[in-house]
Amino acid sequence: TTFGTEQVPPEGHRNNPIRIRSFPYSDTRDTTVGPSQYFNHYSCNAGLDEYGREWVYRVDLCQPGILAAHVPEYPSNDPDPDLHLLSAADQYACLERAHTDLATSLQPGTDLLTVDTYVDNAIEMEGTYALEVTFQPEAGTQGCEAHLVCDGGSCVCETPGTTDCDTVCADLQ
Repeated sequence: TTFGTEQVPPEGHRNNPIRIRSFPYSDTRDTTVGPSQYFNHYSCNAGLDEYGREWVYRVDLCQPGILAAHVPEYPSNDPDPDLHLLSAADQYACLERAHTDLATSLQPGTDLLTVDTYVDNAIEMEGTYALEVTFQPEAGTQGCEAHLVCDGGSCVCETPGTTDCDTVCADLQ
């Protein structure tokens, strides 16, 4: 850290989550090098130890629907990643928890998905995982137009300083 400047946390940290911009989404990472080790327990199941390293993803939805996430169950449970859906970057904001398959109905907005290391008898079950995430919009709802992106539940121009002009984002300057 340099005096007077704040360092941006690495991508995948709870304060700088990996953005899932389109579905279906897939990612392969390793929890042994996860940039965040913040979540020790989650309110969804406070009795389970999850104090190993985690990767945090950001999901922005602009229409209601079903979000589904999957990590395979690995032979010998090593690694043993678990899925948690959060409404904020806080262990008490847990909406859903799953060992391998999570599916839940969500409204437009921003949620966080963590792939966290399960702890068994004080042993962190870290390692490589493969994440698959899909989204099935609610019938009759409309997502963002092709020239816009979803951010926090709103359809916006991706480039800062541009304006939505119905079919394109343009710099009006």
